[in-house]
Amino acid sequence: MKWPWHIILFLMLFSWSCDLVQDHHLNPATIKVSSVSLANSNNAPLSHAIRDIWVYIDDQYAGSFTVPFSIPVLETGERNLKLYPGIRYYGILSKPEIHPLIEPIETSQKLIAGNTLELQAKYHYKNNLSITLNEGFESGSIFINDLDSLPSSKLVRSGLLSRDGNFAGYAALDKQNTIVESASTFFTLSNKKTVFMEFDFKSDVDFNVGIISYPSKQKNYFLTLRPTADWKKVYIPLHEIVFENNEQNFQLAFRASISNTQSVG
Repeated sequence: MKWPWHIILFLMLFSWSCDLVQDHHLNPATIKVSSVSLANSNNAPLSHAIRDIWVYIDDQYAGSFTVPFSIPVLETGERNLKLYPGIRYYGILSKPEIHPLIEPIETSQKLIAGNTLELQAKYHYKNNLSITLNEGFESGSIFINDLDSLPSSKLVRSGLLSRDGNFAGYAALDKQNTIVESASTFFTLSNKKTVFMEFDFKSDVDFNVGIISYPSKQKNYFLTLRPTADWKKVYIPLHEIVFENNEQNFQLAFRASISNTQSVG
């Protein structure tokens, strides 16, 4: 069985009603969004899991809507529209939030009663981000610390399959190699900053995501991800995890295990 990952960590300092129309005798304007995308500074597409858009009209909250959507609004005339990207923290459906490190879309548009305004929701990350770790496995791997007791059980760079690019992180579990636990190189985070870890994964088994703090060497496996045959992206507000204490040096860690009688997928 196999489970590859892409790991990207973004770090930065991150230093809002209109009424929906229910009266069928009114003639509202309609705002429509059919799709959503994310691109880098060169406009190359990036993977994302932006499910919802939080809509503000003249700084008044109109609602959060799952893409694609069409919403009727009573406001007409020249209006300021802001579209904020909605994600789910930790991949949990009950934790919808605005992604604070992605630039919202802001535009002035004329809303006309009876007409539909279709908007293109193409997002970019904010310009002033500090990238602490950026691991795409294209030229190597930061996961060089093997923490399990099995010498042949490792998270390695592999070209067998990937979501973007040519490589991914890969580990195989079998009856001889029933556990894998790998940690990244060390990195430093200063507190009072918004810190996000984002990664893409697919897996045949449950696996744990964690952080190791130094100098205490305390391990905190705070998230278990379930098997998925399709690539998924997870957003983790890492500042909620790492700044519970005063330590500022860390490693990212991943761990998975199977029983020695479990069949290989």
